[in-house]
Amino acid sequence: MFHDKYDMIVRKDVSHFPNNQETCLIVGNGTSVLDAELGDKVDSFDTVVRFNAYRIAGYEKHVGTKTDIWATCTADPRNLKEINSYREVIAHSWIIPPESCNTYNKLKKEREDVWKIDPVVWRGIKADFGIQDPSTGLLIIYTMLQRYDVVHLYGFDWWDREKHHYSDKAPRGTIHKPDQELLYIKSWGNRIKFLA
Repeated sequence: MFHDKYDMIVRKDVSHFPNNQETCLIVGNGTSVLDAELGDKVDSFDTVVRFNAYRIAGYEKHVGTKTDIWATCTADPRNLKEINSYREVIAHSWIIPPESCNTYNKLKKEREDVWKIDPVVWRGIKADFGIQDPSTGLLIIYTMLQRYDVVHLYGFDWWDREKHHYSDKAPRGTIHKPDQELLYIKSWGNRIKFLA
């Protein structure tokens, strides 16, 4: 399977990687986070990953307040202001090489250690699983599975709700295939856990 062939290619420098006993939660932007008040539970994880134009203010009781890693395909100015508060910043885009990507360059200008997901990752997912354009969420799940024995997910709705994001009115795109992505995620078996 792809995730056996490409272990650690997402980042070769692993000196900062956690002990496998540490816990990791990736918080999605789906409206299901509003179904429960799990903010304290979110903040109890050793590593909390959020992505793209996530929001916390006004949603703390649902999504918590902690963010250790920001993974993004946009340089949203509201999150860009916080760029130095994150333990790590990961960029993603379809543009090769990284130096040609405006988003990556904008992030890199603000923080030198920003790194970009290697194209071999999304090309491999495409080749081995037929997922044409993996979402940022899927790529970050893959990345965190290279570091942690178990990755917890919260706020991933697989587009089965009318509203796309809990904190904005962003329209739902058509490029990603959530049903295919969910099957891929389930291929990791008990290494994926759902918080709610």
